[in-house]
Amino acid sequence: YGAALLGPLLVMGIGLVLHRARVGSRAMAFAGIFGLAATALLTGWPEAQRLWPAVGAPGISLQAVLNAIDLTRAIPCIGGLALAFAGFCEVTRIRPIGSRGAPSLLRGSSDNFGHAAWLNMKDARKLFAGPDPAYGGIVVGEAYRVDEDPLAKRTRFSPRDKRSWGRGGTAPLLIDPCHMGSTHALVFAGSGGFKTTSVGVPTLLTWTGSAVVLDPSREIGPMVTRYREQILGHRVVTLDPARAKESGINVLDWIDITSPLADSHVDAVVGWITSESREGTSGSGEFFKGSARDLITCLLADLLWNPVLPPDGKTLRALQRRLVTPERQMLTLLKEIYETSASR
Repeated sequence: YGAALLGPLLVMGIGLVLHRARVGSRAMAFAGIFGLAATALLTGWPEAQRLWPAVGAPGISLQAVLNAIDLTRAIPCIGGLALAFAGFCEVTRIRPIGSRGAPSLLRGSSDNFGHAAWLNMKDARKLFAGPDPAYGGIVVGEAYRVDEDPLAKRTRFSPRDKRSWGRGGTAPLLIDPCHMGSTHALVFAGSGGFKTTSVGVPTLLTWTGSAVVLDPSREIGPMVTRYREQILGHRVVTLDPARAKESGINVLDWIDITSPLADSHVDAVVGWITSESREGTSGSGEFFKGSARDLITCLLADLLWNPVLPPDGKTLRALQRRLVTPERQMLTLLKEIYETSASR
C-alpha cells in the first residue's frame, strides 16, 4: 500500500520545489498536496470501515481494536497525511521579501515607478564597511536581520529578556564612513523604538569629530560623556535646563561692545527675541511691534554698555527685569538712558 503513495508524493515534491524556485504556481503545489492526502485517506478507508463496527461493541476493548489494525494500511495512511500537512504548511508559510523562497519583486519595463530593491546584507556590508580612521562614521545598524533569525519564529522579543534577543547586539555594526552622499541620517521610529540605543549612542561612541546633541530627555549625556572625554579626548559641555544656574551660558557674552559690529549684533539678538516681521504686513500692529523692538534695543544696548555692571550681570534675565518695569519707573529709566547712557 505504501507504494501507492509514491506517485502522489513525487508530484507534491515536484510542486513544492517548483513553488520555492518561483517557476510553478501555488496551485500546482496544492494539487500535489491534496492528491497525496486523498490517496492516503483512500488507503486507510477500508481499514476504518472494517474496524469501526467493533468500536464500542460489547465485550471488545479499545486495546483489542488497536491490536487488530493492519499496519500495512495504517502506516502509509498516517505517514501520507503527515507529509501532506507538512507540505501545506510549507506552501502557506509567509516569507519576508528578500529571503529565500519569498515572492520576487515585480519589475516594470521602465523606471516610471522607480527601480529600487531591498538591500541584501552582503551589499550592506560593502556599502557600510566601517568607520573612517580619521573621524569615524555614522552607525546605520547591525549586519543582522532579525526576521531571518530562527529565534524570532519561536519566541516573542522582549527588551528585558536576553534570551529573546537572538544575535541582536552582538552582530557587527554597519557604519557609514561618510565618504559620499549627504552624510545625513534620519531615523523613523515611534516612541520607545530604541532610536537612542541603536543609532544615537553607537554613533556618538564611533564619531570622533565634534558633535552637537539635542537631548531633551537628558539620557544620552550621562552615557557617552565619560567615553568622549577620556577615550576620544573631547571637551564636553552640558547645558542642562534642569540645572540652569549651574550649567547655563550667557547668550549675550559673545557681543563685544568695542567691535564695530556691536550694533548689528545687538539688532540680531533683538531679532531673535521679537522674531522677524512678515513681508507685506502694515497697519497699527506693525507700528507697535516696531516701537517695541526699538524699546528692547534701547534697553539691551544700555545694559551691555553699562560700565558699572559686571559681565555676569549683563544677561537676558537682567533685560527681562527691565522690560517688566512699571510704566512710571520705565519713563524715568528711559530718561536716564537718554541723558547718561554710554550706548549711542
